Amino acid sequence: MSQTKGWCRRYLITAGLAITWGLSLGGFTLLAQAQEETTTVEATPEGTNTPEPAATPTPVPGQPSDEAAGLFSIPFLDWTLNQWLDVGLSLLIFLVIAGFGGRVLIWLTRQVTKRTNTRIDDKLLAAISKPLQWLGMVVGFQIAYKRLDFISSSWQQILDNVSFILYVLVAAAIIWKLIDYGLTFYRQLALNRDADVKAIDRLLPLVRTFTKGLLVIVGFVMILHHFGIEISAAVAALGISGFALSLAAKDTLTNMISGVIIAIDRPFRIGDRIYSNSVNGWVDVVEIGLRSTKVHTRDNRMVVIPNSVLSDDGVINYNYPNRNYRLQVDIDVAYGTEFEKVRQVLDDAVRQVEGVMPAKPVQVLFVGFGDSAMVFRVRWWIADYADMRRMNDRVYQAIQEALEAHNIASPGQIYDVNYHLNQDDADRLARAFQNEPVHGS
Repeated sequence: MSQTKGWCRRYLITAGLAITWGLSLGGFTLLAQAQEETTTVEATPEGTNTPEPAATPTPVPGQPSDEAAGLFSIPFLDWTLNQWLDVGLSLLIFLVIAGFGGRVLIWLTRQVTKRTNTRIDDKLLAAISKPLQWLGMVVGFQIAYKRLDFISSSWQQILDNVSFILYVLVAAAIIWKLIDYGLTFYRQLALNRDADVKAIDRLLPLVRTFTKGLLVIVGFVMILHHFGIEISAAVAALGISGFALSLAAKDTLTNMISGVIIAIDRPFRIGDRIYSNSVNGWVDVVEIGLRSTKVHTRDNRMVVIPNSVLSDDGVINYNYPNRNYRLQVDIDVAYGTEFEKVRQVLDDAVRQVEGVMPAKPVQVLFVGFGDSAMVFRVRWWIADYADMRRMNDRVYQAIQEALEAHNIASPGQIYDVNYHLNQDDADRLARAFQNEPVHGS
């Protein structure tokens, strides 16, 4: 704080000395011109007919004398001393507003942001503090020249145009800083949520270039419109060219837009295991690009899927919200068996299997009446979905051994309902339950 006060003090002292020196130089010059004119009048020859001097009026106290008034009206570089004094005062006004206007605006805005509960507005203010100081300079410049009413209309118009351009540039600088802060804030937010940083780092430069390029175009168009330059033809030409380009690269643009949506929505990340109808099975996400996504299949194959396909297709993410996974199986039990006995046997059999999560519930539900058996559904949880097949093997074996040990008849078959089956597989499984021969097996 002390360094800022010292800088402001030196700034004002230097500015004041510069103004004083400039005004003193102008005054001395005007005095020299007045002395030269007086000497010329005194050197006039005696034979020259000169009019009788008029009676010298008695000066009134508090009013400037004719000599002083004449001194202030002597021109120097087309401006009188009074006008040069106005210029010096305008320069002083500009320096004061340029030095303190932006800081006052920042201070007032900071008083407002301190009353909010979030820190985002404080960071936004810190990001645009420099352009706000530039805004103070532009405001000071406009106030300084607006008060000089003796400037010609042509120069006033030139200065107005310069002010408009400066205002546009300052506004563009503020939006430029906000774009940088917004993209940085989004990256940090995604990093805190364990998002795919590599994919985001590939996406953000493209978004930054597009938004800043659009900002430059809008600012340039505003300046051209202010000067009365017709841009309708150029805009129409750009529109036709953009339409032709979009038709030629429709698929590529669709995939890129889908890539941006995937990066923002983040339905999956690198390393996640997903199920997609486009590959009809489980795949592990290896890379998320701007145009396509690479996945690794269970049979060690790399598949490149266009982002538009993944965006339109339903995706099941097995990693979100965590890797815990619930398994279930339907079991046929002969009619006449005690319900509570079946429930207890199946519950004990599943709980004793190593790998079944003890903190999660094991459910044994009576879900239906079969043609020759009652149908019970058993559900349990495992810590990692990747152990699904291994845990199914363990639980199935434990259930079969428990049913045999307690003499519980199971006329049907233990069949898994966890996996996605297409229509052909469903028909084959239905015929197998009906003891029909399965062709091609």
